[in-house]
Amino acid sequence: GTYEKLFHMGRELRQNLDRILAQAEIPHQLSGEDPCFEVYFTQEEIVDYRSTLTGDAEMMKIWNRTLLENGILKGFNKMYTGLCHTQEDHQLTIAAFEKGVEALLNQ
Repeated sequence: GTYEKLFHMGRELRQNLDRILAQAEIPHQLSGEDPCFEVYFTQEEIVDYRSTLTGDAEMMKIWNRTLLENGILKGFNKMYTGLCHTQEDHQLTIAAFEKGVEALLNQ
């Protein structure tokens, strides 16, 4: 059940992030697998490295800075979920996502 748990936890974060960004009407694409994914602020489909470059770099800076200010340290260009993360960790992450969206809307 280890992989099932890991993918379930990542899917929960990914779905919440997608929902929060969609509700705010912020163009975005999520790329990767559930336990290891990234958001790109673009309407273009992410299919390869070049397509990741269509993302808005300034929005990504604001996003990453806001997450870090709220206790979320991303890996290099990815969000990682680990078995060590608890439901409380996920709630803190979702709260940081919401603050990140606020920061993007107020830029």
